[in-house]
Amino acid sequence: MLDSEITKRQVDEARFSVRSYRHFDDLYLVGHPRASASVVHMEAQLMLILSGRFIGFLPCHFAASHVAAGRLRAVKPRMFNFTSALLRNSS
Repeated sequence: MLDSEITKRQVDEARFSVRSYRHFDDLYLVGHPRASASVVHMEAQLMLILSGRFIGFLPCHFAASHVAAGRLRAVKPRMFNFTSALLRNSS
């Protein structure tokens, strides 16, 4: 499905995975109503997303090899993205 075909309602209805230490931040950034899964490690979140049953944020450097292999893609990256405060403060 193309990004242009994906509606905000579909994103809202999708199962959203979060890392427990970022729980409310990720939900707030997307405006998503709830988390369907909460994990501690991004590797666990990756497994949820690769299952095709969840969406969620992953760091670009962590997802890059899966994106290159065609297993992952950013969904509506112009609408749903953020830069880590850690990265903003390191420049």
